[in-house]
Amino acid sequence: MGQFPTNESFITRAQTWSPTPNINPLSAWFFENQSGTLGTNLNGSVVYVGTTGTVNVILAGVTGLQGVTAELTLASGGTGYTTAAGLPTTVTTTVPASSGAGLTVDITVVAGIVTAGVIGVGGTNYAVGDIITIVQAGSTAPATFTVTLITNSLPTATDAIEFVGVPAGTILPVVVDYILAPGANPASDLVIGK
Repeated sequence: MGQFPTNESFITRAQTWSPTPNINPLSAWFFENQSGTLGTNLNGSVVYVGTTGTVNVILAGVTGLQGVTAELTLASGGTGYTTAAGLPTTVTTTVPASSGAGLTVDITVVAGIVTAGVIGVGGTNYAVGDIITIVQAGSTAPATFTVTLITNSLPTATDAIEFVGVPAGTILPVVVDYILAPGANPASDLVIGK
C-alpha cells in the first residue's frame, strides 16, 4: 500500500487550465473532489504561464461577504417604538467570535410594540444566535431579534487581480483559487499545479 501525498516543497500534481468567468466552489482537482462534478476552485494552486500575456486571478483564501443576516426572529417587541424603515441595530449579545455590524431593519409597530421586522441591509460578520437590538429614539424598552440565518458569498470578479504581460515560462508568485478570463491579451497554455 502506498501513499501519494501532495508535497508542499514542489509540484507533484499538474493539469492544463483554461480561464473561465465561472466561480464554482467545488474543487477543480479530481483528487480533492469526490462529488463527481468538478468546479473551478483551484484550492491554492500555483500557475505556470506557457505563452506571454495577462493572467486574471483570485488569490487563495479570498471570500465574498461573510455572515450577512438573511433571517431574523422577533424575540421581544419592546415599547415606545413607531413604524419606521432602515433603523440601525446593535448587537447586545453575541455568539463567540461574532463581530456583526451594518444590519438595518424595517419595523412594523402596533401600540408602541414591534410586531414584525424585515431586513433592510444584511450587514456582515453576524452569526446565528446573535441578539440584535433595534435602535430608535423615544423607545422605552428595547425590541430585540435573534439572527436565525446568515449567508456567506463567494468572491466575485471584482476581487480578482491581473498580472499583465507575464512572460512565458513564469510561475506566478502567488497561489490562487480561481483563474478568470482577462480583459485583453490573455496568457495561454496555463498549467496549474499543487
